[in-house]
Amino acid sequence: MTTSTTVVPFPAPAEETPSGNCEKIWGKKGKLQGYAAIPSIMVRAQRRLGINTTQFCILVQLIEYLRIPGRDPFPTPTGSASRLPQ
Repeated sequence: MTTSTTVVPFPAPAEETPSGNCEKIWGKKGKLQGYAAIPSIMVRAQRRLGINTTQFCILVQLIEYLRIPGRDPFPTPTGSASRLPQ
C-alpha cells in the first residue's frame, strides 16, 4: 500500500509584523479578553490544505483553547457546539 503526501510549500515570509499590533488593532479592552494567534499560513493556504470553512472554524476554536498555556485543546462537545454557528 502506498500513501501519497501533499506538502504545502511555505511562501516567502511577508514583512515582519510589529509586536504590539494586537492592541493597536483590537484595543486594550479587546486584548484583555485574550488573543489567539492564528498562523497566517493557515489562512492563506486554506484551499491548498483542503480545509473547508467549517473545519477552519473548528481549528480556530481549538487554537483559542491553546491561548492559555497548559490548557489542553480538548473542549467538551457541548462547549464546542455552543460556540459554532448552527
